[in-house]
Amino acid sequence: MKKELYSVFSWLVDSKALYIALAISFLLALFLKSSLFGILTAIFLLLGLIAEIYVGLQRGGVKNELKETAIALLIAVVIWFGASFILSVPSPLNAVVSCSMLPELQVGDMILLQGGEPSAPVAQISDSAIAKINDRLAVTVSAPGIGTLGVPNGIYPYCTNIANYNKPICILFTTHPEQIIEHRGPLDFKFEACERINFNNTRYLIPCTRTVSINAMEFKTNFSTSVIVYNAPRDQLFGAQGDIIHRVIVKLKTENGSTYYLTKGDNNPIFDLQAFSSSYELGNNLAPSMAYKGKMIARHPYLGYFKMFLFGRFSGGEGCDSTFTTN
Repeated sequence: MKKELYSVFSWLVDSKALYIALAISFLLALFLKSSLFGILTAIFLLLGLIAEIYVGLQRGGVKNELKETAIALLIAVVIWFGASFILSVPSPLNAVVSCSMLPELQVGDMILLQGGEPSAPVAQISDSAIAKINDRLAVTVSAPGIGTLGVPNGIYPYCTNIANYNKPICILFTTHPEQIIEHRGPLDFKFEACERINFNNTRYLIPCTRTVSINAMEFKTNFSTSVIVYNAPRDQLFGAQGDIIHRVIVKLKTENGSTYYLTKGDNNPIFDLQAFSSSYELGNNLAPSMAYKGKMIARHPYLGYFKMFLFGRFSGGEGCDSTFTTN
């Protein structure tokens, strides 16, 4: 059995058959957006590593293989921690696994991070305002002819719930979103009708928010601010998604020197703070500076797919079939 196993692994390594299969499955997964080929890519990658180690053990012995493996690991560790030190980040690389940052970032992009303060406008708020902003049950909306209403968890998740489609506030939200303002403490989110286009070149309008007012100062989303990586706690909606790669729109500075980031995905209709799932009864809070992992300084396409496949992510999820025509 051992001889047959060595013969098979030796042929796979010498003929490069595994790496050819890996390249083919990777390209098919990339262009067909197929989970099946994503799984095969992960299998071929792991099988290739196992075959290389096994054949190395048989040909060079345990001592030689351990030496080569140790050298390779040492080089990788030195490069990783060296890059982390130079760039002032705990982890210099990350992979884009969703379509929330289209068109700037594609699924499978590998991004390089740097520490330091991200670039975004600053708004000063009180320390007590943070709790009010994060209080999803205290969210209200105002509109002409309707007045001010309490809408726990926000107008977007409320009106995208089929049970509320025919309510007056949701009819107005769907037909004239520009008349709706959502209030979260000192933050006022203004909605508008935003055009999206899908891969069939079909254009349609949906409600979205691109403007937030903070203590009478107005901030609009744009592509000039930093794309950052942050981690959400497990008890929040984005907590199960791992690292979040989104754009910081405004930095909120409190009286005691704390910093919070108001973030949004370029391809998402609402800010991260406004996202809520009725299925899980979870939403998001402002991202505190302690959750910040770095800002993007460079990207390379495709390399992030290997991380995705190894961790069982084979698609970009929702929103991959369309993008906003303007931001």
